Amino acid sequence: MTKTQKDLCKQIADHYSTNTRLGVFQEEAAEMIVAISKVNRELPDAEKKYVEALADLSIMVEEQVSRMDEDERVEYYMKINEKLNKRMDIIKSEQADGLSEV
Repeated sequence: MTKTQKDLCKQIADHYSTNTRLGVFQEEAAEMIVAISKVNRELPDAEKKYVEALADLSIMVEEQVSRMDEDERVEYYMKINEKLNKRMDIIKSEQADGLSEV
């Protein structure tokens, strides 16, 4: 996400209450679940709807991150790193065992 896009997310987050935006976040998450289901079933326009749902969900995540104080942001990004590293460890283990989805 660009700095301009992040700034816009912050402006939106600052304009609305947390509860209002959390309700929208919940709706967007539900729409993502539906979009993924449609992609898995290979329905017409599924990829287009998936990209739209992903964009909506990304905006909602950025809005919530923009509400965090510095300590919360540090914790958030540390958690992301932890989860990425854990997934990479799993991939390395799978590769060592000759497993691959590719």
